[in-house]
Amino acid sequence: MHSLGKEIRLKRLIRQETNSSVICALDHGMTSPQFLSGLRDTGARVREAQAGGANVFMLGKGFTRLVVDELNRDTSFAMLLSASAAQATQPNIIVEVGQVEEALRLGADAVVVYVALTGDNEPRMIEFLARVGGECERLGMPFIAEAEFPSAYATLESLTVDADGVIRPQSGETALFIRPGHTFQLVSGLVTNFHLPRSSLLMLVSALAGRAEVLGAYRAAVAARYRFYSYGDAMVIL
Repeated sequence: MHSLGKEIRLKRLIRQETNSSVICALDHGMTSPQFLSGLRDTGARVREAQAGGANVFMLGKGFTRLVVDELNRDTSFAMLLSASAAQATQPNIIVEVGQVEEALRLGADAVVVYVALTGDNEPRMIEFLARVGGECERLGMPFIAEAEFPSAYATLESLTVDADGVIRPQSGETALFIRPGHTFQLVSGLVTNFHLPRSSLLMLVSALAGRAEVLGAYRAAVAARYRFYSYGDAMVIL
């Protein structure tokens, strides 16, 4: 389904001259096993990230209110709709902390949901993803699913969108892999890393971003001897 709203927001998220974005997940350090002391001066971190080329910040709504005065006019905001605690007694417990319509009201150009599967609450996680995906499709909001495993994206892409542009909770079968040539129906962004060659994740990233582009970036990472051939802790592809 074509969405003028999504097209406009993607133009703000993606620099046209480089066809890329530099996205900073600034408040991820708040849930690290140890608090990162540098985050106490959040304004300074935002200024440094923008000076280093960041044009999108992945933030919760509360954190955004703290740093909004530091954001440049060309900087976009991707709002986190879910949260988790790093030291929770039960793993993979995700809590909803925002809604798509709320993100639109707050001026976000994308929403982000962390996908934690294999836990006891996996069915509720899938229902949450289905609901957010349907709302994003209906409202023209780019949707970034931050998943641990490539199979999570295969699950998202197997969901059916009804005639009203809504994704409803459903069950069924899905393919294990997403390969280059796949036409993405729901996912419009990917938080990932390359990891090692000949992996299913590299195949998934190539399917979304283009094989030639991804292999070019991979060769650059290998030549620079980046650890695990990755661009930092994570990178976002839109």
